[in-house]
Amino acid sequence: MRSDHKCLLLNKYLIMKNKSAFYHFAKSFNLEQEDLYLVYSSPTYHTFEIPKRNGDLRTIFAPAPNLKKLQRKIAEKLSKYYSESLPDSVMGFVKTAALKKKRDIVSNARKHRKSKYLINIDIENFFPSIKTEHVAKVLNEIIKLDNEGVQIIRQVLMKDDSLPPGSPASPILSNLVFKPIDLAIEHFCKGEKIIYTWYVDDMTFSSKKEITKTQICTIVDILTKHNFRVNEDKTVIYKKNDIKEITGIAIIDKKLALCESTIEEIKSNIHYYKEWKQQILRQYGPNESVRKKISHMQRSIKGQLNFAKRIDGEKGEKYNELKELYEHSLDEKEFAFKVYI
Repeated sequence: MRSDHKCLLLNKYLIMKNKSAFYHFAKSFNLEQEDLYLVYSSPTYHTFEIPKRNGDLRTIFAPAPNLKKLQRKIAEKLSKYYSESLPDSVMGFVKTAALKKKRDIVSNARKHRKSKYLINIDIENFFPSIKTEHVAKVLNEIIKLDNEGVQIIRQVLMKDDSLPPGSPASPILSNLVFKPIDLAIEHFCKGEKIIYTWYVDDMTFSSKKEITKTQICTIVDILTKHNFRVNEDKTVIYKKNDIKEITGIAIIDKKLALCESTIEEIKSNIHYYKEWKQQILRQYGPNESVRKKISHMQRSIKGQLNFAKRIDGEKGEKYNELKELYEHSLDEKEFAFKVYI
């Protein structure tokens, strides 16, 4: 008997044996048991790499459609639960519909625009640092898990026992795991009159007074206690007269502006899109799969342009320069000439 067939039979046996755990998990997240069975038996990811701001590569694990659909349903349920006790510092991965004030990358930077001193701290390998045991611990407080329930988490929410970048459930799960740390740091910073915000894996601290080494060490100790490590190479300290940067946004004279690095990143992505579009059409022709990939890249760039528009304004010089560059990349006459003539 082939080994892969044996694995399928073994998975089927384990599923039937742990039927009560599957029923409980599926009911807790409004899932169909059959869908849960199928995903549990064969969780599939497509792996690829994307560039980070610093030029390094970030590995993304894109779940297969059936797995992605299941993870999204779980994320929706957990987001509602999380929003009921959302820490004040959290600005990323937050559903803002039920909140009075918007929380996103722009409001994150705006919180610090009047501060004289600022420090950015990056957590090293944030998602991969969150393991099955951490996720099981927070979910156990919500739905109560036995050993079989933990195994379901390992199969449908984790990849190699770590939180996979690319899963729609990973952001909310990371927020839930990080919540005790958020609250501890918030409590400390409030007493020290330090403004603290958290966006994805970037922590920002600012104050009207210089932030001391002792204060920084206390924050790092809280992170270390919870098994997270600070990426010292990405820790940036800004003095009173420095132009400060937060997640691609500059603070100049208490106003928000686009960072030069962000502008160059968007330009680079537009150039890459233009060249990549020509190459892929030469190689494969204008089939449906290619069309979808091109559409996906267009949506990504449009998202970056909307971000630039929010910071620079609809009539902003830098925003309109980027917009014109992108529109030029969509010039079909020029494109057709280069590709097909």
